[in-house]
Amino acid sequence: MHNQPFSKAPGHIPFIRITLFFMSGIYIGQSIPLAYYPHIASLLLLLVGIYLCCFILRKKKPILHHTTLLLPLPLICFFIAGALHLLQQSPHIQSHHIIHTAAETTAYKGIVAKDITVRDRQKEVIIQVTHIQRHDQWQSAVGKVRLLLPKKQLKNLMYGDYLLIKGKPSLFAKPTNPQVVNYNQQWTIQHIFHTHTTKACQIIGHQPPSQVVKYTLRLRNYCAQQLQHYIKDKTAIGITLALLLGIRTHLQQQTREIYTISGVMHILAVSGLHVGLLYTLLLYILYLLSSFLFRKPKKYPLITLFFIWIYAFIVQLTPSVLRAVSLLSLIVIAKKQQKSYHTINLLSLIAFLLLLYNPHFLLDIGFQLSFTAVLSLTLLYQPLHKLYTPTRKPLTYLWSITAGSLAVQVGTLPISLYYFQYFPTYFLLANYIMLPLAAPILLLAITSLLFSWWPSAAAALAFSLDHILQVTTTLLARLTRLPYAQLGPFQLALWQIVLYYTLLASSYLIIKHRQLRYILMSAASLATLNGVTFYHYLQQKQQKKIIVYDTGKRHVIAFIAGQQATLLTNKTLQPYEATYRYQILPSLNHAGLYHITQQNTQHVKKSLLYQWQGKSILIIDKNHTLPEKLPPRIDILIVQDNTTLLPPALDCPIGILIIGADHPQPKTLAQQATQRNIQYYSILDKGAWVYNAT
Repeated sequence: MHNQPFSKAPGHIPFIRITLFFMSGIYIGQSIPLAYYPHIASLLLLLVGIYLCCFILRKKKPILHHTTLLLPLPLICFFIAGALHLLQQSPHIQSHHIIHTAAETTAYKGIVAKDITVRDRQKEVIIQVTHIQRHDQWQSAVGKVRLLLPKKQLKNLMYGDYLLIKGKPSLFAKPTNPQVVNYNQQWTIQHIFHTHTTKACQIIGHQPPSQVVKYTLRLRNYCAQQLQHYIKDKTAIGITLALLLGIRTHLQQQTREIYTISGVMHILAVSGLHVGLLYTLLLYILYLLSSFLFRKPKKYPLITLFFIWIYAFIVQLTPSVLRAVSLLSLIVIAKKQQKSYHTINLLSLIAFLLLLYNPHFLLDIGFQLSFTAVLSLTLLYQPLHKLYTPTRKPLTYLWSITAGSLAVQVGTLPISLYYFQYFPTYFLLANYIMLPLAAPILLLAITSLLFSWWPSAAAALAFSLDHILQVTTTLLARLTRLPYAQLGPFQLALWQIVLYYTLLASSYLIIKHRQLRYILMSAASLATLNGVTFYHYLQQKQQKKIIVYDTGKRHVIAFIAGQQATLLTNKTLQPYEATYRYQILPSLNHAGLYHITQQNTQHVKKSLLYQWQGKSILIIDKNHTLPEKLPPRIDILIVQDNTTLLPPALDCPIGILIIGADHPQPKTLAQQATQRNIQYYSILDKGAWVYNAT
């Protein structure tokens, strides 16, 4: 059985190149205007036609088949097909999509299309829209809406209920501050572009879109209820539900932070590790029960796969689970048929099929991390494992965990830093704790469910599971309290991620093939990375900018000069605050700042008039008005809080007026600025204002 990651014959692994070009086309397709869709489709048809003609005439004119220009033509076609496929999925192409009529909608009807997620004060419901009310008339429509309802409303709401909702949905908000990761982009993966918070909702029927989903969700909810009945500790039940069923709403915030900082949050996200362990456990159980079952052990892997796919539906077919179950299925079938396979080729094929099903999967964090982790594990595990040969079994086991953890961490590092900004320093120690316990925890959770008909046995199993999870969480919590438990924050750009993977790939190829071209590629990648990094460092040393952030009632203005910054705030920002970490810190990290100070404007009794880099800056809010003596010119005027109009005494020339996001009457102030021929910028409409003085 040949399952090496690479073969000497490139033709044995064709899907690597096909999938890479298809993925590149999908990524580039995000920036292509929809108006170019027919032109791109025509170009694709033309190139396919040229290739087919050459393929048909290759016997009569063999030179056509070997022309250098025609060799990359199929890959170019896959690249264009990727961009075209993404554009084809755009809601703007669908004439009945709610994206065209949401602004005029007064009510809509739809079916609950997924399991309901219940949080502290709200329940989140995904609605598949069927009709909208527009101009007092009902018409058919398509599209999905994330509906947010009060927690106590419609207590018996379930999958398949048909709802009447009054009001209109709105598009998901995009980040309004610089360098902030757009986490709402994850909703587009599910083709959900609108959200709606309301109380005006009622059930008018019940028509489940899928009977399979209906019964698997019932099974999921039943399992969750049984686990909650026997496991009383809130921390333990939150971890168990996330680990086994993919339900993360019961995870406490403190538990999330412990697992995130320690670097084992991936254990609580159902993925390949869980699917592999579950497959092994179920297969082992079948072999144990073989004397009571039909004695055809050759069919046990296929029977186990059937249950694994049911499990995939139970955890709602997330991209990482789809990847794991599909890869496992192909490997099991290949072994069953005694066919040779390449893990990377199968992985590329699955990635291609999933992107063909939904091109927006490419933007999913789970999809990116899942495929990158398996790819890096396949390529790097064996070279790392061969670096050391332990002489004892316990050391062999620990070294296997070490090599696997390092391989995955090296492969997923830039993606993790891009989305989460922090590096878990003690991830190896955390993996030594969690990975050996993952199988026992899953086994205890499954057996407690299987013995739910026997209360005393289920309670004993749940008691053991409860205590193991409490001890595990306590150990991980101690790791997070060690010095430098996290390094960061880091702010990576796309070019840094691309250069990192280019350097990693070239280094791997140097070790494997030892050819000069890979050494040159590695040297070029390293030189480019260092050169671009140094160029950005010089830019950061010379930068001079002002950022007025869009943070609502929390006023934050950053004055950046070189690698130092001063933050003016109406309330001191704490490092752990969500506003600071997710709205402000990304732009400060991107600027490469080493020294950040804060100034609380509430402690300033006089007016907020500043001279900065030769510019006069005046800030007016409810606590600070005009200074006693105005400068000859105000270059930047920032008006915030409940100040409605420009003071009549403000008669000096004004360069630009910045209207704060929490201003009660931004339109009135904008009209006044227009009457006085003052250029203005509304943060509420356009997001944060950035001024570059360099």
